[in-house]
Amino acid sequence: MAEETRTIGANTTIEDYLYGCVNFPIPSEAINTALLKQNKRSAGTLVQSTLYASMEEKDIDLCEAELYLWICTSPSRLGSVTDKDNDWEHADGGITLSDADRKYYRSLANDIYSRYSITPVGQPKVKILNFGVKHCNYDTDRNPIR
Repeated sequence: MAEETRTIGANTTIEDYLYGCVNFPIPSEAINTALLKQNKRSAGTLVQSTLYASMEEKDIDLCEAELYLWICTSPSRLGSVTDKDNDWEHADGGITLSDADRKYYRSLANDIYSRYSITPVGQPKVKILNFGVKHCNYDTDRNPIR
């Protein structure tokens, strides 16, 4: 009997991988947005339904970071359906993201960006230096102060 070997993830697309990166359902638009942003960054080498195994690790990681940033900027309630009729109200499904969740996903994205020397999100690009207070030698009419 011939033993059959299969490579794990041989038929896994990048979309499937990104859906598996988070433990809650996300809309397909979020995946498409992450892929489009990374496609622009990688000079158009990324196409939809690209096999995970055929991609470079940098492209995979940066797509993942874009997805994490999408989660940070999404509404606090994802995928919920609310029914309301007079005094009756019912909410079904979905998840609620707290500030701690957003901070966690932003730190994951920033870790990936810093690995590839990309300026992390929320980090200032300009550093402001304080040189203290300078003594004033003249008044508003440009007369010397004694």
